[in-house]
Amino acid sequence: MHYHIHDPMLSVDAEHVSLSKKYVRQLFDEVRGVSLSSYILNARIDKVKELLRNTDLPITDISQQSGFQTKSHFFTAFKKAMGMTPSQYRLSSNEANA
Repeated sequence: MHYHIHDPMLSVDAEHVSLSKKYVRQLFDEVRGVSLSSYILNARIDKVKELLRNTDLPITDISQQSGFQTKSHFFTAFKKAMGMTPSQYRLSSNEANA
């Protein structure tokens, strides 16, 4: 999953192991203690934070490389998770490393 986190079309496809999508989601939740969609979102946010800290890529490029389908979903999800915009996060990270 981590190798494909940048893919906005990442989905549960368990047909090759003869399991339903619903059952795979239920198993994931039981084992990880978090829903599959929350896990994917958190992994994407972690990828965004890494790119904001370690690159000078434009924020729109980072959103695309992190698997968000739209800029609005990216900004909304990031702000909800981090309590600040991606620009604010990058600035605060740069200040902390200075």
